[in-house]
Amino acid sequence: MSINNVCLNMRFALLLLVSLLSVKHLSSQSDTTDLNTHETPKKEIVAPEMAQYKKGEMGLHMFIARKVKYPNRCRELGISGISIIQFTVTKDGKVEDIEPLYKHKTCPEFDQEAVRVIKRTSGEWFPAKQSGKPVNIRFRLPIRFSLD
Repeated sequence: MSINNVCLNMRFALLLLVSLLSVKHLSSQSDTTDLNTHETPKKEIVAPEMAQYKKGEMGLHMFIARKVKYPNRCRELGISGISIIQFTVTKDGKVEDIEPLYKHKTCPEFDQEAVRVIKRTSGEWFPAKQSGKPVNIRFRLPIRFSLD
């Protein structure tokens, strides 16, 4: 492997890691209070304890940076982009319902690669908890593909 390829791979990994530091997650739980009335909810809703990757947030970033492969066609065309993947972490710590939030039109291979890598994290999560009980929760995770 040439020094240019090593530098390119290191820059890609660094940019991927930096973009992953902006991990966004969403709870599938919601408060059902009717906003058009002045009633207060009858039952207090407790915010869940978020699901966590077993090796921590930095471990997740490192796993993704090591496993993501830049799609050849996109590299050859000089295309960069972001794939935002949404998925559910189940009560058992498995990953399900993995899909891109928006389909990447120029290079759909970004979405395919991001989904492939997130699938590999299944079973490697501590589940979210609400009132001390495991619950399913929905995540959104941006994965940046950049040649810079």
